[in-house]
Amino acid sequence: MTLDDYLKPLPLVAVLRGITPAEIPAVAEALYGEGFRILEVPDEVEAQNCLPMNFVALKPGEILMPTGGEALRRIYEAAGIVCHTVEIDELIKAGGGIHCMTAFLKREPLI
Repeated sequence: MTLDDYLKPLPLVAVLRGITPAEIPAVAEALYGEGFRILEVPDEVEAQNCLPMNFVALKPGEILMPTGGEALRRIYEAAGIVCHTVEIDELIKAGGGIHCMTAFLKREPLI
């Protein structure tokens, strides 16, 4: 199986950061086997400064994410994810992210 096979659209999305090239095949296979689609974080500086991968899932295919992560927002949207953004610069300066400030949302099970 090639990486392109892993990137075919599936109903779930996994956003990974900090994975080494050597780890990609095993991690991709495990996630793909569980029904996840894999998206690449293209800009490490944006990822560290804006935390666009630290989001809250509002419902399937819809997230709330911080402003400033435009490269990853475009990737999410190309994958069919609706993105709502909110300014959290001060929280990011303190080392937190949007998921950290929301805790858990109670939702109906997907399955």
